[in-house]
Amino acid sequence: VYKGRFPPPVLYITDGGVQDCTALVQLLWRRCQRILLVLAAADGEDDLAVFKEGMRVANELNLASFFDPRDARNDIKLLLKEFKDNKDQPYLHIGINYCWEAYETPGGACETPPAEESLFGDLFVVKNRLPPTHKNQPVRPLLTEEDICETMPKRSTNMDDDWDWEDITTDRLGPFGCCDCCHTKTCDCGPTFPHGAFTGYLYLTPQWFNSLARLGFDVSAKAVEALTQAKLE
Repeated sequence: VYKGRFPPPVLYITDGGVQDCTALVQLLWRRCQRILLVLAAADGEDDLAVFKEGMRVANELNLASFFDPRDARNDIKLLLKEFKDNKDQPYLHIGINYCWEAYETPGGACETPPAEESLFGDLFVVKNRLPPTHKNQPVRPLLTEEDICETMPKRSTNMDDDWDWEDITTDRLGPFGCCDCCHTKTCDCGPTFPHGAFTGYLYLTPQWFNSLARLGFDVSAKAVEALTQAKLE
């Protein structure tokens, strides 16, 4: 819970997406030293538009600036382009510099951070995208409660006998379906996994959700490891 030194004049709740739908700005207000951002926007081309908008808002509010932790002299645009071009890159690591002497609070007031607060942070971004190693991967069994409770989800090959999953791969799953039979008994049309279409805001088939959960587990592992090992300044 964020605690300010002065009570705000107004408390407000939004649905997100008004300016920053990633929640990045809210965490920068708190001057977090380590941030793990799971980016699940509809962005099949990895243009990172909503993420860039979040960084822009943070700049305008004098919350923070961003830099390449490998070499701060590099333009941040180069770091974003490398991530876009390299589909094997599991996550994006960006440095945070809380360099402003004063920043704007959610209520519009100007606040000066305490002298003991850290000036730097690390931002790790995991994105909803399919690595090349996951292409042509056969669909996997639906997750069970036992799988979720395990440290590592089981990699059983026992599929549901109700549907014929032979020759169906995860990257061929289509978004327009009410149940898993739509993947096996129809042409499974539409933009393919993991991005899909607008229907993803309304419903997901069990197999689509299962594949999303397993993909998130796989691609986030290295980012979580890097974040936990990041040195706090």
